[in-house]
Amino acid sequence: MPESAWSHPREGKRVVRFPEGMERTVTFKGEEMGVRYRMELEVSERMPDAKDHALLLPLVEVDTWITSLDLPEGEVIALYRDSGTRASAAAWGR
Repeated sequence: MPESAWSHPREGKRVVRFPEGMERTVTFKGEEMGVRYRMELEVSERMPDAKDHALLLPLVEVDTWITSLDLPEGEVIALYRDSGTRASAAAWGR
């Protein structure tokens, strides 16, 4: 992965995102239909950790979200991170 693809939200932390579009054919009530969705993948690498403790190896975290929402990747991730909160209910119109 080229270094330019990574963002650096703070010293010692870098993040990269990969959107991946997918399509599947499913059968529903005897009828075949194409279903489009996408997977958002985010990889975070921390060195040192959030409390500024030195690490021998980087702490790597991988998060994935699968959605059929037609929203930009940052908005999709924010909605899923806020799921179950008052902010997500407002965004979903509840």
